[in-house]
Amino acid sequence: MKHFILMVRFFTRIPLKGNSVSKEGDFGKGLPYFPLVGLVIGTFNLLAFYFFSFFGNMTVTTVFWVFANIIITGALHIDGLADTCDGLLSYRDKDRMLEIMKDSRIGTNGVIAILMDIVMRISLMLSVSANIRPYAILISPVLGKTLMLVLIWMTPYARKSGIGGLFYKDITKKYMIVGVLSGILFTTFIYSWRLYPILILC
Repeated sequence: MKHFILMVRFFTRIPLKGNSVSKEGDFGKGLPYFPLVGLVIGTFNLLAFYFFSFFGNMTVTTVFWVFANIIITGALHIDGLADTCDGLLSYRDKDRMLEIMKDSRIGTNGVIAILMDIVMRISLMLSVSANIRPYAILISPVLGKTLMLVLIWMTPYARKSGIGGLFYKDITKKYMIVGVLSGILFTTFIYSWRLYPILILC
């Protein structure tokens, strides 16, 4: 349970009580809980979506759904997206890219990436049929966290040290398999096995 709480505290702004001092290896042991953390985020987003839907305007509701996701995650992934685009789209050598990504200031590419991310989220959600939207809201963070496990397993960490390295250091095949299977099971239970091709495509 402590590893699940650690993951919730890392990926969200939910103020769960727990030991603030993490031991070496705790982040690796928290990997199987990624999809469950995604389910927590998705549930929060869905509740916010239903609450704002009482206002009657779907565009406004969708905007507040995006805003709710930013609040619950503390804009962690949006910040990462901006840093990544600032670095990769600078077309410099690897060391310079990593230096740019570490810079707390945001560049033009980062700003454009954030705007495009938000616009795409809103546009895609409005293009989905009304009966599918609740499932999309609930499942998308689950799939996102499940795919993070696959990326951590299949790709090397770019830096010699860093926060992300905490996950890479102690990942095992068992942790990855348990996490991915739980993400698939959550997806199947919430919606249908018909989402498997989407997961594979992602």
